[in-house]
Amino acid sequence: NELEGRLEKTNKDEEALKLERQKLVSQLNPKTVSSYERIRNAKCGYGVVQVVNNACGGCHKMLPPQRLLEIREMNRIIVCETCGRMIVWDEKLDETDS
Repeated sequence: NELEGRLEKTNKDEEALKLERQKLVSQLNPKTVSSYERIRNAKCGYGVVQVVNNACGGCHKMLPPQRLLEIREMNRIIVCETCGRMIVWDEKLDETDS
């Protein structure tokens, strides 16, 4: 019974997340969504990764300082030159630096 209860809650949570995802995807450029889906399918479900210790979170290649600044600004989509994943900056890192 406990397992069934957890499974039911998990299914409800999954449905809520799918609805939220649909809302967010509808606000994006279709070309961006298409690129993301292509990358995600090619990279075992991970199309977007964050910077980890100044490196790509997917392939762990060190990123040059200029590229880190561009990622941190979040003005455009930055793709890792090595693995092809989209790279984002984790805003929580900025909070811990303060």
